[in-house]
Amino acid sequence: MYSTPATSTPATSPAITNGLDEITPPPLVCVVDQDEAVRRTVADAATRLGMEVEQHATPTDYLASGGLSQRGSRQAVCLVLGVAAADDGAFAVLRDPRLKERQIQVIGVTGEARVADAVAAMEAGALTVFEKPLAVDRLERYLRRAADKGRRVAEAARQFQELASHVAQLSDREHRVLQQIASGALNKVIAGSLEVSVRTVESDRARVVEKLAAQTTGEAVAKYAQYQVLSELCTCTGRVTTSNASVN
Repeated sequence: MYSTPATSTPATSPAITNGLDEITPPPLVCVVDQDEAVRRTVADAATRLGMEVEQHATPTDYLASGGLSQRGSRQAVCLVLGVAAADDGAFAVLRDPRLKERQIQVIGVTGEARVADAVAAMEAGALTVFEKPLAVDRLERYLRRAADKGRRVAEAARQFQELASHVAQLSDREHRVLQQIASGALNKVIAGSLEVSVRTVESDRARVVEKLAAQTTGEAVAKYAQYQVLSELCTCTGRVTTSNASVN
């Protein structure tokens, strides 16, 4: 039973959303701890919040299942990990750079009063460390926070994909025209730098506005600025596809 994922409850069920914004698919929590009571406590809390849960008894089981690899359309937003200073497996999981890249929240779990374990886990990247037995109310606050962050990252990725599809329609010259417009250059200056007529630049501006699904040049520039910001964010979180350029 150790590596068997817990039963999932859809996040759309009104009885369990408990105030969480709806996320499709439901956010995933991975819990890795040899203590069955810990796994059950996390699974129960996550399920009440409309989150799906995947349970593993050891880091070896977890890594064998694919670790941080995306599960179809699901992506983990939180990892609850049993830690002990002598457990190299747990710290190997914590050292995975994808935890930071994907902004996955990590909650360490340790035995009562094991200060060395808590310090080592937080130095390795855990957001916080819980002592056993787990404080359910506090655990739910952290899980809710992880789900909300996952929703924001997913929404940013969706917005980026939409904007990227528009930017991809621009020709090379239209792209250069847009970049110069964004820098504040006038049509005459743009025409000189590209060695084309002012009328050509005006036509390119009109096509840029149309292709970016904007109403005005100003709106097109704003969308392009948003695209650049989201491009950097989604690259850092691993959400760009190959088809596109403390709580108490």
